[in-house]
Amino acid sequence: MKEYLPRSWLFGHPEKSLPKISPNGKYISYLVADNDNLGLIIQERGANNQPIKLNTDTKKYSIEDYVWAYTNNHLIYWHDEQGDENWGLYSINFTTQKNVRLTPVNTQAKIIKLSAKHPHKIALLLNNRNRALFDVCVVDILNSELTLIYENQEYIDIYVDGEFNPKVGIKPNSDGSCRVDCIQGNQSTPFTSLSQLDFLCHYMFKENRIGLNSAGDAVFFAQSTDSDKAQLVRFDLNNSSQKILASNLDADYQDIIMDIKNKEPIAVAFNYHIKKWQIISEEYSTDLDILIKHKPNHELKVISQSEDNAIWLIAYHADISLPEYCLYFTQTKLIQSLFFNDLRFKNVKNLATQQCLTIPSIDNFNIPCYFSVPPDVAHDSEKKIPLILWIHGGPNSRDFWGFNPIHQWLTNRGYAVLSINFRGSTGFGRTYLEAGNGQWGGKIAEDIKTCAEWVAQNYTIIDKTKIAIMGRSFGGYSALMGLAKYPDFYACAADWVGPTNLNHFLAHIPPYWKIVYDMLIKLVGDSDIRLAHSPDQYIHQFKKPLFKAHGAHDVQVNQAGPDMFIQKLAGHLPHLWYATFPNEGHRFEHQNNKIAFYALVEAFAAKYLGGGLEPIHQEMVNSSLVLHKGSLNDLFMPSLSE
Repeated sequence: MKEYLPRSWLFGHPEKSLPKISPNGKYISYLVADNDNLGLIIQERGANNQPIKLNTDTKKYSIEDYVWAYTNNHLIYWHDEQGDENWGLYSINFTTQKNVRLTPVNTQAKIIKLSAKHPHKIALLLNNRNRALFDVCVVDILNSELTLIYENQEYIDIYVDGEFNPKVGIKPNSDGSCRVDCIQGNQSTPFTSLSQLDFLCHYMFKENRIGLNSAGDAVFFAQSTDSDKAQLVRFDLNNSSQKILASNLDADYQDIIMDIKNKEPIAVAFNYHIKKWQIISEEYSTDLDILIKHKPNHELKVISQSEDNAIWLIAYHADISLPEYCLYFTQTKLIQSLFFNDLRFKNVKNLATQQCLTIPSIDNFNIPCYFSVPPDVAHDSEKKIPLILWIHGGPNSRDFWGFNPIHQWLTNRGYAVLSINFRGSTGFGRTYLEAGNGQWGGKIAEDIKTCAEWVAQNYTIIDKTKIAIMGRSFGGYSALMGLAKYPDFYACAADWVGPTNLNHFLAHIPPYWKIVYDMLIKLVGDSDIRLAHSPDQYIHQFKKPLFKAHGAHDVQVNQAGPDMFIQKLAGHLPHLWYATFPNEGHRFEHQNNKIAFYALVEAFAAKYLGGGLEPIHQEMVNSSLVLHKGSLNDLFMPSLSE
């Protein structure tokens, strides 16, 4: 019997994740798996110090993310209620284990500033007054006292200085761009603009929300209004002057290292296929050189820094190893290994590498892709293997090089796998992103098929009769459109939380998306285009097997649409599975649900593509799965016979 890389390792919570260092550099914190969710651990820096488990309710909630307060005693974390995206903020004092909620229920909170000048206060954006708009508030983590600082009437984001004074506001325009204002009290003055690409990068990747320097007199943006690729630009708020700090001809700005004391950039990364760093402050060129040379075949990321800039917490990423976390001491230039993300993978042999491909589109765009094949299958092998396309969400997001659980999972089961940064993806310039506007089920679907055809043509190991398309959110929608638009090309498809009718999708967006409604129209097209690009308009063109899963609390893609789609499809398509998870939203947070979902997809792929299937254990029992269409016994029959 084949030895399978366990789904529970790949899609369950890792042993340790999201480490951060306290402002004083004394403590390391990280997330660990606990009761099917993620809980918080802190540990005093030093090999022999014992970890302390913090009192968070992991029986009910998984921590989304967290930050250290400048008190060095408190950690601020957040989670929502079963995927409803109402992220509440909580503060826990690790010395007393006192845990308090900081924000009102049924509201969404976003931290925008922690300031060493006010260590027990946090500036945040909060939609408690108006669900569609976020006001600037300050909360005292010692007593949960909430103070309104700025009543917002028009901005989607606001930057504040170290005194929590609003200084910069970003307002979406009807054409998809954004106006950027300098705010002074009740007055505001436009001083620059952001393109659709700049805003979407800002929205998709938190590294793009750089903010103000420590003096509060300059702000940084990734900007492509005067160039095709997003450059890092510094704006002086006193005289409105600007300076381009870094640019690249091939890719957009993607990551940054800041001097934690003055909040000025040290280095910037651009990423076409693999992240490349560009030094800005020559004072730190030796540091960057040391860090890159320490693991030359890895990507470098600075996760957090101590307040005095003496200690940096580093992550090293690669395609055949999980992240390794290290401490870097800027004075001594020493690097100390901290821990691996998951030691269970340390001795796993034959992990699949990711090849970086550039595939031409029909209309001469270059499409960056990542391709993996099973390590034990030679590229010139006479044996043919299926190809699975795993399509990213957004669509204005992107795939990255690095350890990809999807690639490792599918190659381990005997498939080749392709990730495609189709037009509309971020990271590759304004022209490339805007070429995806109104093309969700048009040229984007064409790009995806073109890439699959190119790989099948150039890699003779691919079985052209067994090409499948799968993905989450927009990737799931693309899987549906693939079956609808090219019914004879794809062998089967799997859709995770994808929309089924774009008019229904747009009519049920959450209230806080309404401020960017015009931009959404630009992305998806007018009503006629949306209808033409809606999978539920092509019910009778579906003829290949489909698996679909949804979260009952999904506020981005309302479940009523998929339910109606499945009802229509059920009378036409015999090979149909539909599963829902009652305690999940658009992003599944409970590890048992994630493992169950991937077990279902794996069984589905094994049934229709012929790949491997790790025997099913307690995945379905441990999850909240409700199967509405299809039979588990039928789906899992191959594993029962192993």
